[in-house]
Amino acid sequence: MLSFASPQFTASSDMCVGSLVFSRWLVIAAAITSQREKTKLPTHISLDAVNCADWLKGLILDGIVAGVGAGAEILVCTALNYADSLSVSSVGKPILLVGDTLTAAQKAYLSSLPSGCSFTIVGGTNAVSADIEAALGSYGTVDRLAGATRFETSVLVAQRYFSAPDAAVLVYALDYPDGLCAGSLGRVLGAPVLLATTESTSAPAAYAGARGIHTGYVVGGPTRIDDSAVVSILGLASADCILVRTTK
Repeated sequence: MLSFASPQFTASSDMCVGSLVFSRWLVIAAAITSQREKTKLPTHISLDAVNCADWLKGLILDGIVAGVGAGAEILVCTALNYADSLSVSSVGKPILLVGDTLTAAQKAYLSSLPSGCSFTIVGGTNAVSADIEAALGSYGTVDRLAGATRFETSVLVAQRYFSAPDAAVLVYALDYPDGLCAGSLGRVLGAPVLLATTESTSAPAAYAGARGIHTGYVVGGPTRIDDSAVVSILGLASADCILVRTTK
């Protein structure tokens, strides 16, 4: 099992808002000795099937591993882009990735789910179509979280699933590698993953300001989300509050 020790930082109150410190994580990495140990797959599911070339047939990997019980909520994101999946990566619920239509394998899986399951589509109809929304209605109740932009959608996710977070995890919105590392960190911290860029800070800043969040982690270097953007989003006194952490 992977775990992240909570870093302990201190700063004088004249340097940082409320003596809270923002930490920039450049790299988060962990060595996994066994792929089966990593995923905790039941023995009847082969690794080849999970890593199949037709990756939509992977269905809901988290659901297969953890088990989807009666009344479970399943998040639905497009498989053809990454932004919405990054936004829900720290929520801790099973995720169904979809293309233009539900595949036969997906329909079979959804038909096998216990009663009372619900689906929350993340993203607008350009990401997950109204046709798929209607099709999901055959398997349970359907809701949609969609902002005008990917930045606003990530805030809607944070508002719904994180009632009183102490921190936020910021990731670059226009590429996915840093965000892939951020979900596990956010899950451990109980923190939402917020999408941002140096130029696009208004949505995460409004969310952090409304929640009084002045502590967080940014995964990626300042060429992605620069220090001025971090200061703006978290309401820090200055860039002096940002601690840079790198691998040794």
